[in-house]
Amino acid sequence: IEDRIEISPESMKISKQIAKHIKENGGTSLIIDYGQDFIQGNTLRAIKRHEFVHPLSDPGQVDLSADVNFHYLKESVADLVDAYGPVTQSKFLQSLGIKARLLMLLKNALPAKRKDLISSTERLVHPSAMGEIFKVLAFVPKGSLEVPIAFEKLNDK
Repeated sequence: IEDRIEISPESMKISKQIAKHIKENGGTSLIIDYGQDFIQGNTLRAIKRHEFVHPLSDPGQVDLSADVNFHYLKESVADLVDAYGPVTQSKFLQSLGIKARLLMLLKNALPAKRKDLISSTERLVHPSAMGEIFKVLAFVPKGSLEVPIAFEKLNDK
């Protein structure tokens, strides 16, 4: 009785608006957030002053958050666009060359800035930071022959 399934009708509505725009005008959309590619429950949480609190502890004064159900988003737009992913943020950024970009930035950075560049990059790609928790989903026009960059080798359509 403690299990909950969270559904976000607003997420589906926004995804459909984006997909409709892509269908009519072309283009690509990337959705980057934390979540999974399956139905999940019990992810609703509230944050106040960088700490987790009960969602009803202080209505209007806490930030509410829940994981994205990427499977739900993909299904909601299947008739409008092709969806690729989700893939982990780490795989996505690495396939775009984040390590090479970091090396370029380090060459020109002042010594004091280098540590920040390295730690910021690690935060984005490391599995215990944002690298595995955050996922990337792409929408492209239906039947498009071109797979979005960073998804071509991942085969996660």
